[in-house]
Amino acid sequence: MELKRWTQNDPEDSRCDFVLNNASQCGNLAEPNCNRCALHGANKILQAQENRSLRLYKLAKWQARANEITDHDKLKSLREEIAILRILIEERIGQCNDSHDLLLMSGPLSDLIMKVEKVVSSCNKLENNLGDLLDKQKVKNLASLFMSVIVKRLEEYAQAHNLAKEEVSTLIEAIANDFLTYLEENQ
Repeated sequence: MELKRWTQNDPEDSRCDFVLNNASQCGNLAEPNCNRCALHGANKILQAQENRSLRLYKLAKWQARANEITDHDKLKSLREEIAILRILIEERIGQCNDSHDLLLMSGPLSDLIMKVEKVVSSCNKLENNLGDLLDKQKVKNLASLFMSVIVKRLEEYAQAHNLAKEEVSTLIEAIANDFLTYLEENQ
């Protein structure tokens, strides 16, 4: 950078505003878009302005992305975040070649595992508060409703096709027993 001297012909606000030890103002021209010359920190001021502009640009970009995500249907779910954390755990473990590497990775792995636990817990609380989780009572109520619909339809079918009530009752009982057995095995 070449320093240019300020002259009386130049505007006053184009002069470097640095005050020297002898209490006089610097005699150099300030850099464009700055109030200092290169000798007295114009490059730092310009760099700071550029960094501030970059931060504002990124902030606007992130704000636009945040607005995009906010409008997403699955906003109130943390399942994608859980998946990402689990992929990170797999990647960390994949970097290990032996038990020594695994021991060295134990700190970051335990940190990721604790984060997964926190996000899973938060996800369960969120889904429970939103009513997205089926508890045992909801499953039983749903099964009862499902069975009553099946019974109704089978009885209608039996009447339409002149089937014996005993055959329909046996079929309904078999379906109900199979369903209850399945529920007991998968609790």
